[in-house]
Amino acid sequence: MSARRTSAVSLLRDPRGFLRGWRAVAFLFAIALVIAIGLGLRVALKREEIPGIVPPERTDFGGRSVDVLFPGEEGEWIAERREILASASREIEIRRLVDELVRGPRGKASPVFPEATRLEDVFWDGDGELTLGFSEHLRSDHPGGSRAETATIHALLGTVKLAYPDVQRIRILIEGEIVSTIAGHMNVSEPLEAFVPR
Repeated sequence: MSARRTSAVSLLRDPRGFLRGWRAVAFLFAIALVIAIGLGLRVALKREEIPGIVPPERTDFGGRSVDVLFPGEEGEWIAERREILASASREIEIRRLVDELVRGPRGKASPVFPEATRLEDVFWDGDGELTLGFSEHLRSDHPGGSRAETATIHALLGTVKLAYPDVQRIRILIEGEIVSTIAGHMNVSEPLEAFVPR
């Protein structure tokens, strides 16, 4: 009996051996498929590193020094130098700046925002007006009094104006809504002129 005929006969007698061979091939194919999918995902994720595909909020580069204003014990203004991460998006950079103001002073100056306050929205219209939306804590946790309310607003206006001289007006919202006042003394229902307090 020839070798070819012998293998054909043994194949007919041992179908399990034939199937085991195909199982090995299928297993290797499955491994190759998993590797290919993994490589494809890796390439897709790497697209974020290609210029032009990176969204603005991910295009961070370097740092920027800014002055954050806080009132001193004698009524003077103290500028604390902070470093913020720079960004291609003005809104993101302003958010980082205002977050530093909300965190409070590191030295002997006085804080101007309630501790739990969060900056929730930032919108720059490109024509001089900036809108900042804060959480309800700005109003509900504010200590009140005309002096404290004035300090909060003037510190905000001055800090932003120092870093962004082209900001002319700042609108303050709470929970996304226009409010008449923060603590009952200053009208914030309209955009406020940005200036650096002295």
